[in-house]
Amino acid sequence: MFYMDGAFRSLRRILCNPKDKFVHNLQHLGFIIKHCSLAGLWSFDLTVTQLLQENIPESERGIVNGVQSSMNYLMDLVHFIMVILAPQPQQFGLLVIISLLFVITGHVMYFIYAKKYKIKETVIQTNSERKPQNPSV
Repeated sequence: MFYMDGAFRSLRRILCNPKDKFVHNLQHLGFIIKHCSLAGLWSFDLTVTQLLQENIPESERGIVNGVQSSMNYLMDLVHFIMVILAPQPQQFGLLVIISLLFVITGHVMYFIYAKKYKIKETVIQTNSERKPQNPSV
């Protein structure tokens, strides 16, 4: 316990030394980056919520939101299991690569969906423009 207490005091002295401007500026930079990324995450979350509310019929919103929540909790569970299975710092790179693969897979699935939706929307618009016009008598 004494060794850990001394290590924490040394770490606090290194990180909180006002004379070391580099570490002080690095802390501020980390703080700014963290809050900018959180602002991006929150705005993305609001965008997804708005898209769900605008594009899903009211009778199906509860089902879609339930599935979305279930998928979020499932991915949280997968995250916790991966951390339990690979707790060593040397394995962190593998976890980062797996996380990156999940993000890329999500992007690819979204792009496939968006492409199909765009094609379907284009076909509907084309068909509505080709409606036969009744000649007026």
